[in-house]
Amino acid sequence: MGATMNLVGYLMIYLAIDGRTSRPPVWLMCVYICVGANSQSFANTGALVTCVKNFLESRGVVLGLLKGFVGLTGAIFT
Repeated sequence: MGATMNLVGYLMIYLAIDGRTSRPPVWLMCVYICVGANSQSFANTGALVTCVKNFLESRGVVLGLLKGFVGLTGAIFT
């Protein structure tokens, strides 16, 4: 689900910027951005659940690293 949302959202943004599709209205471009950006929460949830199950003794460290990585990537993208 997350991969599909990511593909659809960011692909439509790319196609609109590249000029391969007609220029979408601003509200539709905002929908594309929203779909692409919210797709990350699906993948993040799957990674969190898997890491908590696999690293029971050090799950605090693993969760901190995963959440820190997400925050750092968002800061770099911004």
